[in-house]
Amino acid sequence: MKSRKRFLMISGVTALVVLLSAAALVGGYPHRQMAMATEGMGERAGGPNRFYHEVLPDASWRTIVRPSPDLVYSALAYDLRTGPLVIELPGHDDYWVLQFVADNTDSWAYVGSRTHGRAPVHIALAHGDQALPAGMDGYRSPSPTGALILRYLVRGKDEFREIDRKRRTIKVVGAVE
Repeated sequence: MKSRKRFLMISGVTALVVLLSAAALVGGYPHRQMAMATEGMGERAGGPNRFYHEVLPDASWRTIVRPSPDLVYSALAYDLRTGPLVIELPGHDDYWVLQFVADNTDSWAYVGSRTHGRAPVHIALAHGDQALPAGMDGYRSPSPTGALILRYLVRGKDEFREIDRKRRTIKVVGAVE
């Protein structure tokens, strides 16, 4: 009886350790993946809170696992720990979308041609109790760090050159290092 009790106690403790380890691994995995991704984005852009712009993808391009050959990508790793950001995007006559991704990989908001049309867009991005500037759309990130992924539909090589010129005029004001 004593050995059975001991066996059950050891089995219970082992099961608890395995369960807690699995929960920590599963719960922490998205944060680790996002930290690696945003670190790479920041390196490519020359620091956080700056966009970097990709070339038009082809069959060999694997920055994104399954890129669309009809979209051109830009990305920014945001860090709101030192304050909010204001982002100014130029107007665009076709489909575009800016996706907001938290530090746990949750996609939590977007703006684009369906929400804002063709006009230039001015948005503010903050975290916690940081003040949002008046007079523009404000977005409150669920995490102090994360990513913005910008996509433009490209209908041909000539259009790519015009989109590339426009996206290089994007302004990010605020906590830029």
